[in-house]
Amino acid sequence: MGRFSIVGAGTDAFAGALAAEAFQERNAHPVYGDFATVYYPIVFGESLEDCSFLVTDGDAPALFVQCSLREDVLSHYGFPVHFHFRAGVEAADALRCARLALGHMDETAAAKGIREARISGGPADGLLSPVDRACLDRAGRPELRMRAEADLSRPEEALRRDVRDSYRSLINWGRRNLRLVYVNAEDPDRSLIDDYADFHARTAGRTVHGDATWAALFEHIAAGAGEATMGYLDGGELVAGSMVVDGDHTALYFSAVYDRDRFDKPMAHWPLFDAMVRAKARGRRYFDLGEFFAQGTADEKEYNIGFFKKGFTSRHVTEVVWRIPFRAES
Repeated sequence: MGRFSIVGAGTDAFAGALAAEAFQERNAHPVYGDFATVYYPIVFGESLEDCSFLVTDGDAPALFVQCSLREDVLSHYGFPVHFHFRAGVEAADALRCARLALGHMDETAAAKGIREARISGGPADGLLSPVDRACLDRAGRPELRMRAEADLSRPEEALRRDVRDSYRSLINWGRRNLRLVYVNAEDPDRSLIDDYADFHARTAGRTVHGDATWAALFEHIAAGAGEATMGYLDGGELVAGSMVVDGDHTALYFSAVYDRDRFDKPMAHWPLFDAMVRAKARGRRYFDLGEFFAQGTADEKEYNIGFFKKGFTSRHVTEVVWRIPFRAES
């Protein structure tokens, strides 16, 4: 047997390696941490199949790959798969681990009819990472993903100066005209989450998420890892709602809903900026506003939502995402 080997999910060795907390850095961002492990299987149900695995170096875990199969694509609940290396793994060994991981994905794809995998190579910082190199060797196709991510280590006034100029008066309008109510560890009012869910369904014109989904979000927030915000006009009408979920370092702008009959008023700007400031107060380092797109690379709705979000910070980060095609079964 070679030095590196694969350990699949569901084994004692896999559970033991994760319990040893060798890969706790994944909890820096909620999409890749324990929150996602609980939340997304509830959302996707039986349409999702867990395909996670470890690469071990002898008896020691070296790489954790959390991935799942849905609609013939291997991803991380629809997000790019991150390769989580144990701290201290040297670059040469990381490359060997990444190549072995892709080989294991090949075998899984052949057995399950998977069309492609979507894998993050990490930040597009000018140097190819070991994962980039392994994906390049595997005939992967790179794409650039862009996100707006505010640096909350900066003073509040600096965050305010960093928003798009046209937003400042809109933020001030919301501060004057909206009464904000919060759901968090200090005020864990489950009934307000029910109000949020009802508001979300009315605005969408249908029920998008089931009760178990909202319950999972509430439990995460009530445990101190995030916050929901409800915005009311003076007459008591609920016109804005948002949810932020926290990882160890990053707060994610996770969900938002606004009264579509009042789009002539800036309902979203003040609750969002306020959520950034409150995430800073909770000790988070970054506020992930989400993905944005170059013109012509997304539909009009996605482009406009991204344009709105990136106006809250000039810190725009990039990530290389590889699409790995798998060979069709012969």
